[in-house]
Amino acid sequence: MKSENADDAMVSRGRSFQASLATAQRAAAATLEIQVAPSDLLYEAEVVYHDATRGKSLADLLHKDSIRKVVFLEDPTLQELADFVDCFKKARRSRETEEDFGTLFWQRDFTRILVDTTERFTTEEAVA
Repeated sequence: MKSENADDAMVSRGRSFQASLATAQRAAAATLEIQVAPSDLLYEAEVVYHDATRGKSLADLLHKDSIRKVVFLEDPTLQELADFVDCFKKARRSRETEEDFGTLFWQRDFTRILVDTTERFTTEEAVA
């Protein structure tokens, strides 16, 4: 019973997030672009999320996995948003394994959420 209440609460929060995202998208010409920095998420050059905790923050998780921008296209489904959040949850739990956020994201079939990545190079690779 307790699990069902938690699931209901999660669905309710997801729907609320979906509605808020839809409102923001209409105001932002149907797409919402979030820039990723090591400790910040930015919307139109303004910090909308800040957490300097290395290894635990949402921004740090994305940045370490070479994600530099997250784009929400118009009307992502509740399932897509839930799957997107699930990628974060799984990546946080498996930081020691090969399942980073980028890998988990690409394994899903997102059509309304996109990410922009950058390649990471070591100094030796950049010089070669």
